[in-house]
Amino acid sequence: MDKEQLENIFKRFYRLDSAHTRDGSYGLGLPIAEGIVKEHHGKIWAEAENGVTSFHVRMKLA
Repeated sequence: MDKEQLENIFKRFYRLDSAHTRDGSYGLGLPIAEGIVKEHHGKIWAEAENGVTSFHVRMKLA
């Protein structure tokens, strides 16, 4: 992913170009995950390096 894609990946209905998407995908999974994490006062983000994209979630333990 490039920088622009990383900035947009958590937006509703955002999908990468058609070569990277599956039929039936609506671009809602990551925005839903972000909402859940934020509701629990956590943080979610993505990083890309050397062609590998990693997703990270940080939350406090109860």
